[in-house]
Amino acid sequence: MRNLFLVTVTYGHRLNLLAQTLASAFREGVAHAIVVNNASDDPVEEHLSKQYGDWVTCVAFCSNTGSANAYKAGMAKAVEMGAEFLFLLDDDNVIGEGALSILIAGYLECAGSIAPDRLSVLACRPDHHADVLAGLGEKRANPKPGSFLGFHLADIPFKFWRRTPWFRLLAARVPMPAMMRMDIAPYSGMLFHVSVLEKHGYPDTRFVLYGDDSEFSFRITHAGGSNILITGAGLTDLETSWNLKEKKDSSFRSWLRGEGDFRVYYAARNGAYFEHFVRPHNRLERNINKKIYLFMLWLEAMRSGRVERFRLILYGIADGESARLGMNPRFIL
Repeated sequence: MRNLFLVTVTYGHRLNLLAQTLASAFREGVAHAIVVNNASDDPVEEHLSKQYGDWVTCVAFCSNTGSANAYKAGMAKAVEMGAEFLFLLDDDNVIGEGALSILIAGYLECAGSIAPDRLSVLACRPDHHADVLAGLGEKRANPKPGSFLGFHLADIPFKFWRRTPWFRLLAARVPMPAMMRMDIAPYSGMLFHVSVLEKHGYPDTRFVLYGDDSEFSFRITHAGGSNILITGAGLTDLETSWNLKEKKDSSFRSWLRGEGDFRVYYAARNGAYFEHFVRPHNRLERNINKKIYLFMLWLEAMRSGRVERFRLILYGIADGESARLGMNPRFIL
């Protein structure tokens, strides 16, 4: 696969993580790397120039502009430099040895029946694709239409069932699929032809942070295309996502105790916007799920003394459902 460019984004003090990401991409034979420096506190350009020379091109911003704008800038730079295929990674993703070849093979297999401008393939991250690796089907691996921040009343019986030892016994016997269609996909591990950008456009910068990858990838699905997860192409997260750190007990803990008010605000706002305006749904169904979920979240907030965080979540949801996007002055990155 010629002219395969990596695009990644870094910020803060993350040079040690970025170095591992780039080393894995270099090892796997990526033709060129575009690193978007979102006002990192580390000497990114100096280090990468010394380490990789012309293999890396840096795009630098004076302030943290968010993931949506940064990935858009990185993709645009790659296209400008002649990229034919783009491979996206977060700055804490390490692609497994041989995994890029598996991902490319999966892409070429899918491209036999799906037009390049309607296709992306995804590397597999165990923490984020646990349901797929457990052998669950597409209906379980993808959020139901009408869900509210990922919650759907119809999923409750299954959630109780999956906690039982009988479920684990049955799941162990179910073969893991080699491929699975995903309605939405993260940037991490996504590979696609540049014609996807020509047909569907670049990330929506109004999202700023979180959810922009969901909206970007859903354009492909909504147009009749496919995001295909290739389970054999392994991708490791060096850091656990903030919302997964707290999800061991429930999503309530993630929202109420997750790290950083700005993270919670943008995640709630953009999730609400995506569900309300972008993904087709039954309005009554979503409103029922919304009322039930927020009531349970309020009970947990009262029990745990996190009422102020609950109010912040409501504020973010209200902004999302009123289409008030863009950088919020209260939550500068």
